[in-house]
Amino acid sequence: MKEEIIITKSGRPWNILGIFDSYKEAHDVRKKTEAEWEHEKIDGMEIKIKRRNSDDKFAVKIRTPQIEKLDKPKTKKKKKTAKRENKHGQDNI
Repeated sequence: MKEEIIITKSGRPWNILGIFDSYKEAHDVRKKTEAEWEHEKIDGMEIKIKRRNSDDKFAVKIRTPQIEKLDKPKTKKKKKTAKRENKHGQDNI
């Protein structure tokens, strides 16, 4: 019997919009935020409510849409040479 190992990569980070005492408060803020995004025509934003076990509160979290990076050809950077100075800060002659 073979064991399967699943490796997951972490996604984009979530930012906490606010922490609320009740689910109803958090739900109201989530709906209000979603309405603002629809009004401003912002697509791809994600929002969720997470229960915090440590203090029985609810956190509203958001994250921005994933932006796909275009593959750019890598260019070599030119090395810069700096003038060397002696220990006393004077230029070598």
